[in-house]
Amino acid sequence: MRVPKKNCHPDRSEAKWRDLRLEARKRIYIAALLLFSPMTSAAKTSVQAALSSALRATSAVGIVVDVSSGQLLAAVKAAEATSQLSAPGSILKPLFLAAALEQREVLPQTTVFCRRSLHITDGTQEWNLACTHPQSNLAFAAREALAYSCNRYFAELADRIPPPQATEILEHFGLASLHPPQSREQKELLVLGVAGITVSTSQMASAYRKLAFQLNRAPAALDPVRQGLKDSVIYGMAHNAAVPGVEIAGKTGTASDAGKAWSHGWFAGTGYLGDEEVVIVIYLPRGNGADAARLAQHFFLATATQ
Repeated sequence: MRVPKKNCHPDRSEAKWRDLRLEARKRIYIAALLLFSPMTSAAKTSVQAALSSALRATSAVGIVVDVSSGQLLAAVKAAEATSQLSAPGSILKPLFLAAALEQREVLPQTTVFCRRSLHITDGTQEWNLACTHPQSNLAFAAREALAYSCNRYFAELADRIPPPQATEILEHFGLASLHPPQSREQKELLVLGVAGITVSTSQMASAYRKLAFQLNRAPAALDPVRQGLKDSVIYGMAHNAAVPGVEIAGKTGTASDAGKAWSHGWFAGTGYLGDEEVVIVIYLPRGNGADAARLAQHFFLATATQ
């Protein structure tokens, strides 16, 4: 009978496997660095130049953030991006819709009939919040309601959300109401972003980055938000931001701050610079959402020529 030879050097085999494991870990680590490494300084300079060019000769405040790393890529009027607080208007709608869909307080196919007129009274103040989308006397489901920013749909969505949850949704996205809503009307005004809350450009960039994470990893239940934001740019209320061949998803907002007779505009959304997904938020004093979306378009066009 042949007796198997004993391994006279057992540590050599162990050392070999140890080296292989270390090599594998090294390759995984390097791959992770390449995948998640922040944008190079040259690329950041290009993004900053594009944003500066897009907002030149305007009073707009702008910020661009890398979705994967959270790295600030560009800012125009950086101090105001943090300190200037204004009513967000309709750029809050995707946040509330995502939460309501997750909690099944509304279903993707749930429709709301819109005649475009909407008046909300809280105390002695009345808001005329008539929808500005071109269609009237139509029933909107979630995706179309977001694309066309239907105020009637989102006012009824607000009625389905308990007051404590409305506050919790904002906190989840790093935002806070000025005071908890005490009535149905206050809750509607909060969800529509016209009263009860003020935000900064940088806060909204953080909120939309978190929303982007959710949408990138979310189940099909959040498709109305994912697709509605894309549709908003393709044919909806944010169509001024569209750039042929560039995937952009976003939302506009127009609101007025308390005691001011003029409006301001917002654009908040995501797009791709090469393979990198970024969040861009633009705040335009004395303007409207359509104008802010046009500035976002100028930014994406400028990045294409850098």
